[in-house]
Amino acid sequence: MFPLSIQRNEDVTSNDYDIVIYDLKTKKETMITNESGLETDPIIYENYICWEKNLGDDGLFLHDLSTKETRQIVPQGARHDIYGHYIVFRRSSLAWADGGISLYDIKNDKTYKISTENEMESNIDPKIYKNHIVY
Repeated sequence: MFPLSIQRNEDVTSNDYDIVIYDLKTKKETMITNESGLETDPIIYENYICWEKNLGDDGLFLHDLSTKETRQIVPQGARHDIYGHYIVFRRSSLAWADGGISLYDIKNDKTYKISTENEMESNIDPKIYKNHIVY
């Protein structure tokens, strides 16, 4: 399966994008989101899809394909990656008291600060693999 962010509106100036998953075996698309807002940068790992939403209820969102449940995991975040039951993301210094890198534990519903550097570049794109985070 492959997650996509598609523009739902014919108007190319619209900021209305949704998350769709495409099943390579069945060749079928399934809408994951269907609401107003700019939902972008979907990442998939096993049963989880994580994406960023702007315009409206901002933040990082998580969808569990097995339960079909969607939840907001943090109110503001950007540049994210997922591995196992962890999501690593860059905190915006505009929305958080300090910028930096955080780790969200899906199973325990907890967020941990990894780095608290305020002056991190906005293009930092953290990645996670097994027990390692790079940024």
